[in-house]
Amino acid sequence: MVSRPGVAGIIGAESVIKGGGKVTGKTIEGEVLDLVIIGGGPAGLSAAVNAKARNLKALVIEAREPVSKVRTYPEVTNYLGLPRVSGAELANHFSRHFSRSGYPFKKERVLRIMPQNGGFLVGSDKDVYQAKTVILAVGVAQTEILPGEEQFLGRGVSYCVTCDGALFRDKDVVVVGYIPEGEEEANALAGLARRVTYVAAYEKVETLKESVKLVRAAPVSIQGDARARSLKTQTEELKADGIFIIREAIPVSILLEGLTLTDDFVGVDREMATNIAGVYAAGDCTGPPFQIAKAVGEGQVAALSAARYVYREREKES
Repeated sequence: MVSRPGVAGIIGAESVIKGGGKVTGKTIEGEVLDLVIIGGGPAGLSAAVNAKARNLKALVIEAREPVSKVRTYPEVTNYLGLPRVSGAELANHFSRHFSRSGYPFKKERVLRIMPQNGGFLVGSDKDVYQAKTVILAVGVAQTEILPGEEQFLGRGVSYCVTCDGALFRDKDVVVVGYIPEGEEEANALAGLARRVTYVAAYEKVETLKESVKLVRAAPVSIQGDARARSLKTQTEELKADGIFIIREAIPVSILLEGLTLTDDFVGVDREMATNIAGVYAAGDCTGPPFQIAKAVGEGQVAALSAARYVYREREKES
């Protein structure tokens, strides 16, 4: 059966499928969602509002607070109907509207999406969900995949301390933090691993334990043979048995195997459908222009398309 959220993460869910069990919702034989929306920006919240209008069972997963990026804009002047509004005001409008949907907002990092049984398993750092459809509204990746990262994924490279930390008990690990939440992950490993080195790829480090070695240098690549052996930075090479990479979001090329990308953006048609049936995308992850209005519109289209897909599947089942 699937273990407690995050412990073995999506790997636990995969083992259930291979073993013949059926994972639905968060537990064996539990609820199946119509839709999981990954991303809590304008595209994701717009998708949620429109999914609710079509009576879909859904939830939203996002690593940070809803529309946190919009809140940083001093002023938005090109959103129809609101000619001069601060980012914070617009974000509040979006959040209040979303809250009326009643959908759960899960503050989690999605690690993997896996097609199964005509639907999808969505594994986060805390839980595993099953849904008939998925909308990717993950924005634009703020960091590029490191050379060697994809090659050594599952062979010394991980995105989830909760899932894989126990594998590196009494060993040397490196945590690459692109966001402050990486400090929490490094601190968790400090009581488990023999030595923890934290490579901070951002300015202000505030909560790191004294027992964790801090390195302020940009990561360059991951080196190894059959498995990862070290992280190379601009200033040195850090030997390690395990390397954890903590980003705001996992790159879509790793998140969902087989997804077609065009110039590093998710390829979609006019219905916001990707090349994988049941998977839709909206917002900045589909490419420019990177505008709030565009994201909101695409979120709506993606939700309506997902609803049509769910309705068609229901007809097949009846």
